[in-house]
Amino acid sequence: MWKLISSKSQIEENSKNTATQSTRECFVLLEEILKHVPHTGLMQRPELAGDADAARLSQSPYLFACTFYDMQPDHGIPSTSGSFAVPFATTFENLISIITQCSNSLMKSQGDTLVLREVLSRALTLIERLIARLAIPTNVSWNPSQWLKDLLQTFELEVQYTQ
Repeated sequence: MWKLISSKSQIEENSKNTATQSTRECFVLLEEILKHVPHTGLMQRPELAGDADAARLSQSPYLFACTFYDMQPDHGIPSTSGSFAVPFATTFENLISIITQCSNSLMKSQGDTLVLREVLSRALTLIERLIARLAIPTNVSWNPSQWLKDLLQTFELEVQYTQ
């Protein structure tokens, strides 16, 4: 799921990155990856040996993956901030951010609207599948009323286009 964090950073840097085939394909891949992530993998990161275990709570998903697989990180990856202890919460919050960005871009008619709609649809599908796998209550940081307002405005715009 660290790929989602990287995609989110690129989308936030430039909203035109939302309306690309590679973003759409990333969501197709993420849907498939989610099918293979065990429930426990969504609720906590795997333990690391020795001194590296402190990284479980502090490192971004990308840096944690590099630590876990004992790889050198690519320093070209944008840094991210936030709480990364619960992979479900991190993934959910990033999906909310991407969905909001897609909605805003559609409202402004920025980029390829056909691809944007598909990315939005894939992101909504992924978040639904993520939530369906939730086994225990989990705290997430988001503003549901603002998110819903943004999303409904996008749907309203879509209805206007089809009438």
